Parts: sequence; C-alpha cells; structure tokens
Amino acid sequence: MGAGRFSAILFLCILLGGCMRWGPTGESVADNGREVKMAKLEFLTRDGCRNTPKMLEALEQALASMGSPPKLEIVHQSELASDDPRVGYPTPTILVNGSDVFGQPVPTPPFPAPS
Repeated sequence: MGAGRFSAILFLCILLGGCMRWGPTGESVADNGREVKMAKLEFLTRDGCRNTPKMLEALEQALASMGSPPKLEIVHQSELASDDPRVGYPTPTILVNGSDVFGQPVPTPPFPAPS
C-alpha cells in the first residue's frame, strides 16, 4: 500500500473521529438531550486477498492514532449471503455506514467472482 492510500485512510479516520460517534451498529447515545446514531465501520476481506494484511495494518494504525477509536468489524465475504451487496465489493474495502470510503458505488447483482 502506498503512502497516499495510508494518508487517505488516516485523514478519513481523523475526520470521522471528529464528526461522528462510533460504536456498535444501531446503538444510540444521548448527546446534550438528543439521540445520536453511532457510525458503523466495516473492513471487507476474503480468503487469499493479498492486500488485506497491509491495508488492515494501516487502518488499525490510523484508528490507534485516534483518541477514542471506533470499533472495527472485520467482515469475511464468504460468511455473507450471496445476495448481500458487500459480496460485490473488491477486497479489501472499508465501509463507513455502508458507504465505501473511497466513493465506490454499492455493487448490484450479478456480482463479479473474486480474482
């Protein structure tokens, strides 16, 4: 992974850390009397993805640099239903609240086979 991609991940995590609340899916917290929905951070991978170790390490380093890092959910595509849109993303992919951090659109069926 290049320094540019790592920098983008670090920037994103710092930006989101200041703008969102992090926690388990669907969890809400009270913030000055109003309810705030927690953000969801997912790392998509599959068996044999050669880029996963480097990207996961960079993401974990970026999250560790945050004062209060979010919970990271590692999702193996082989454990998802065949009609789950997350199956169609290339790996590795980082999703925040279901959106790819690099702006890739949500895949639609038929999903390509992993390469």
